Amino acid sequence: MVAAVAAGITWLTGGAVAGTAATVASEVLLYAGTTAASYFIQQANQPKQDSGTKLKATSGGAVDQSIIVGEKETAGSLIYAGTWGRPGKSPNTYYARVFCLQDMPSSGFSSRLWTGGKKAAIDFDHITYTDADTDYPADGSGYSGSGQSMGHPVPTLDHDGNHYAWVKFLDGSQTVADPYLRAVFGSRDDRPWTASMVGRGRTLMIVTQRFTVKESNSELSATAVVQGMAFCDWRKDSTNGGTGSHRWGDAATYEYSANPAVILYNIMRGIYRDGTWIYGGFDWPARRFDTDSWTAAANVCDQNVDLAGGGTEKRYRMGAEIDLAEPPLSVMDRVLASFSGRLVESGGIYKLYAGGIGASVYSFGDDDVIVTEPLSGKMFPSREDICNTITGSYCEPDNGGQMKAYKKRTDAGYVADDNGELRSKEMNFDYVRNNRQAQRLAKHALNDNRRFMTKVAAFPSLARKLEPGDTVNWSDSARFGFANKKFIIGDVTLTNRGVVRMPRMPTGRRATKSRTRSAFMATSFRTPMSSASMSPPLRSRRATAATRTRRSRSPGLSMPTWSIANGCGCRCVSSTLPVPISPSIRCRSMRGGPLSPRASG
Repeated sequence: MVAAVAAGITWLTGGAVAGTAATVASEVLLYAGTTAASYFIQQANQPKQDSGTKLKATSGGAVDQSIIVGEKETAGSLIYAGTWGRPGKSPNTYYARVFCLQDMPSSGFSSRLWTGGKKAAIDFDHITYTDADTDYPADGSGYSGSGQSMGHPVPTLDHDGNHYAWVKFLDGSQTVADPYLRAVFGSRDDRPWTASMVGRGRTLMIVTQRFTVKESNSELSATAVVQGMAFCDWRKDSTNGGTGSHRWGDAATYEYSANPAVILYNIMRGIYRDGTWIYGGFDWPARRFDTDSWTAAANVCDQNVDLAGGGTEKRYRMGAEIDLAEPPLSVMDRVLASFSGRLVESGGIYKLYAGGIGASVYSFGDDDVIVTEPLSGKMFPSREDICNTITGSYCEPDNGGQMKAYKKRTDAGYVADDNGELRSKEMNFDYVRNNRQAQRLAKHALNDNRRFMTKVAAFPSLARKLEPGDTVNWSDSARFGFANKKFIIGDVTLTNRGVVRMPRMPTGRRATKSRTRSAFMATSFRTPMSSASMSPPLRSRRATAATRTRRSRSPGLSMPTWSIANGCGCRCVSSTLPVPISPSIRCRSMRGGPLSPRASG
């Protein structure tokens, strides 16, 4: 019996495809077309947990743990406060507070400190001791006293030449309780800072203020700028297809990275502290990740982009404080949105794509399409699915990490095509910290929104090796009047008839108008994009038997499903999106907890 393959294809315009991103989602091989950027337009207005900057420290009761990836502002959570004074002087001149900035070690700290909505500077070159009135070099040279370092002064808050605020950071590598806190609070009868209060594996900030009768003595707010945790970069792991000393599971070999592809890789494989799992995937092996596609995506993120004013910057970077109570799949959505990425699962192996579309792996023409099989699809969406302007916000470092509007992206040609009607959609980038990057992503989304046509074509079994996410080329089509159009494979299904069916979506900048002239085909979605009623919600369903039984290239490994550790129980592959290829993988139950692979038999 001859096996057959049904595959989804997204049509990209021939030639100028650089800088675009696309993903296919199909439902019963009829709804194939959607791009990653357009998917994120829809997701922008879906209910999500707040991911904004923590400008005010949390305190009291149980507080959710958090981790910082990339660079991010945070006020942390207050874990201790007390006053102290020097012998023979006022017993409460100094007011010290201890904040936990994140529940993982940090890679570094910026000299920027936000207080009262204003930027202040930390003098990392000097430190002050508890028994001295003057500063000393940060290396302690010249100091001969017996006091403890209370931290670095904040000259921006000086009065009359005197320091009134100090900041001290513990990066999570500490193995003993801080000597300063032990010295001033260790002998207290009530709430002493004991020797066991180390904060192992956690990043702490100690803020000390000096109060006087001459100055206004309000409590100082402090928002630090933290370089987040270090990550394993497989490209630097010589045991995993790379070159270097990085080793998964050995945190001592990791390095700081703001590359969103690297961050996504570590979240999916799991975040561990001292060998203990705390977030993301649980015990996911390296063989589940296609090294070639992940490396290519990470390299795209690392590309240098020329700036109009001179110089360069990395194409895609991100920074975020992740609340560990937020479902990992929601976090993955935000990470993917920061680099217009698409995540594809095929036979239990995960592939990642970023930015532009790659080279074709298969070329075909009209003669390769089986004419005796049906050619079906959807040509145009409803008017409300189309936009010609993208607005939104991103996280601005020079605004204290608060969200700020980026320059709207619009296209005069698209507006003209829509008879001059301005159709705007909002797209916020929670994890993006660069105005130019936000504009690039918005431009991708705008162009992707104007791409259209969904069909299902049939091919001989010679195309059965095609996998979801592969790029193919329709070299010549007299039937449809185009040549050299690129497509992306979507759903892949094995049947009994030796036929390959391919849903496809053309994504040319200017495409055939609809019968109503003003309506142009955008990408086909099944989730609402905004309160303006985009498209009907996606219908959640279990994966078909064909997609469930698709085997990977690893012998004996069947396609797994995402399962939530606290009891999902469903056999979904991508049940919020209707096929096992999507910008992110969602479990239909959407309960919190770690992601774990569960083979479907």
